[in-house]
Amino acid sequence: MKNRDRVLQILYRKNGECVSSSEITGELGITRSAVFKIINELKKQGFDIESIHHRGYRLGNEKDIISPEIINEIIEKEGKNRRIQYFERVDSTNTFAKKILMEGESYPDIIIANEQEQGRGRLGREFYSPKGTGIYCSFILDPFIKIENSILVTVAASVAVSRAIEKVTKKDTRIKWINDIYIDDKKVCGILTEAVTDFETGIIGKIILGIGINFNTPSESFPDEITDRASSVFMDDTFGVTRNQLIAQLIIEIDKCMNDIENDEIIRYYRNKSLVLGKMLEITYFGQEKPIQGKAVDIDRNGFLIIETKNGLLTLNSGEVSIRQNKEERDEVQGT
Repeated sequence: MKNRDRVLQILYRKNGECVSSSEITGELGITRSAVFKIINELKKQGFDIESIHHRGYRLGNEKDIISPEIINEIIEKEGKNRRIQYFERVDSTNTFAKKILMEGESYPDIIIANEQEQGRGRLGREFYSPKGTGIYCSFILDPFIKIENSILVTVAASVAVSRAIEKVTKKDTRIKWINDIYIDDKKVCGILTEAVTDFETGIIGKIILGIGINFNTPSESFPDEITDRASSVFMDDTFGVTRNQLIAQLIIEIDKCMNDIENDEIIRYYRNKSLVLGKMLEITYFGQEKPIQGKAVDIDRNGFLIIETKNGLLTLNSGEVSIRQNKEERDEVQGT
């Protein structure tokens, strides 16, 4: 870990109290002039650090600057530490993750960006990823599950995001099958799961789990084509909640859910938070122009959606359909 990162961790650990130069130099084994230089660098990056005569330095009100060091300081309370690679701007965190996996070099556990130039969603859609108001990250995971169970990764990730948002913000979330998180009937998060698979064994070797959360994106900034169905976790004041706090909780919840990926409790939570169960839907298969109408009646333990149609029950997985509401339902639930 760089000295800059270690200084930031020391300041954060003090929780707003002063820390002297001698304390920092003693812990890190560096000179006072090196501490002074690091503090100035952190200030230039936007961190609110006060220099108090004869007392030292204090981290002021935490501005919403994503910091791997602060994230790790938070999750260390749960006995966790993650290798996090942070970018101010990247084309796509999932694209970057795939690139480094293909190169076969060492790779981080999580890739986080403050802005994506080409954020991606399911079915080739673009995910709007403006600077400074969202959480755009990709987890590189080793779930080692069968291909036929791969939908459970997306289910577990949806549960993890829902739990993280609710624990940190106290806001109620809903899950739209299969990978979108909603607050007040508008989408605030999308999840893109991509797999690296061993075709001989049928085992998924690596999972790239991309998560995009609109944290406090102003409503007027959304593109016209999504403004009626997109929203943010916070629309105005974040009430002191930061992106670092939500990312840290997200790491904790993803660890829990991936370790319990086949636990029935995951599916129970997913069902209870479902935005579509009990509703009439229009289901459009890839390559078909005419949609099928049916009622969402269940989500089975594999994460498949069960639709009741005039011709009987239809079982759907995430790779087959996109969902739209019937006209009479659109005011109640908004699709993607």
